[in-house]
Parts: sequence; C-alpha cells; structure tokens
Amino acid sequence: MCDNDQGTGHVLFNQARDAVDRGDIENAIRLFQASLLLEPHYKTALLLGECLVRKERWLDAVVPLAASTTLNNQAIAPTLLAEVMLKLDEPWQALRFVRMGLDRNPNYGRAKALLPFAEEADRKRIAEICGDDSNDPLHPDHEE
Repeated sequence: MCDNDQGTGHVLFNQARDAVDRGDIENAIRLFQASLLLEPHYKTALLLGECLVRKERWLDAVVPLAASTTLNNQAIAPTLLAEVMLKLDEPWQALRFVRMGLDRNPNYGRAKALLPFAEEADRKRIAEICGDDSNDPLHPDHEE
C-alpha cells in the first residue's frame, strides 16, 4: 500500500466520523467502508459495525465487528458482536462472544449486563432442540 492510499484512508475515516457526528449514518457507512479498504484498522471496522447496528443491519455488521474483534484485544467489539448474534437468533455465538469480551475485560459493564441474557437465550435454544427432558444427555440440567 502506498503512502498516498494511507493518507486517503485516514481522510475518509475522518470524514466518516464527521458524518456520524452529523447523524448521516448512511454516508458514514459508505466512508468507513472505503477507508477500511485502503487502510484496515480495528477502529474503522468497529465504527463501521456500530453504524450498521444503528441502522439495524445486523447481518452486515457481523464481518466488520468480527474483524475488529480480531484486530484488537479490547472488550467492546466482541460484546457488540454478541449483541448482534442475539439479534440474529444465534445465542450460542452470542454467549461465545460475550464471554470473550469478559475474558478481555472482566469489569466491562456492557458485557457483564449482556451475559445473563445470552445465557438465558442459549438455555432456551437448547430446550427447544432437546425438549424439556432433563434425562437427555445434551440437556444442560442432565445429571449423570
């Protein structure tokens, strides 16, 4: 990547932040996407994911939030990804990512608040699949 591309990516990033500040989320999404192509960075991916969440574009938010989760060790991206997974009715994935957020920062309030919801959604999904028969070895309340 040439220096000119990196400069352009940074300019696009700043324009996208300005668009967010103005409430122009659709334009911010377009600008963050363009910036990310030129200069991949966890913050750009995170902010793109946040914008997509604000527009309730859950499926579109997965890839940038997963990229941000991979590119950085903070708790915010996996926690936001967990919220998206709950919206997509993927409780096991939600539980996985909220736990990842808590592993990264056990005091992160957003993840701590989300954990019981993810656990309950996961329990409900298991009950749907396994039924309420606690004798089923896959049931979370099964005792041997």
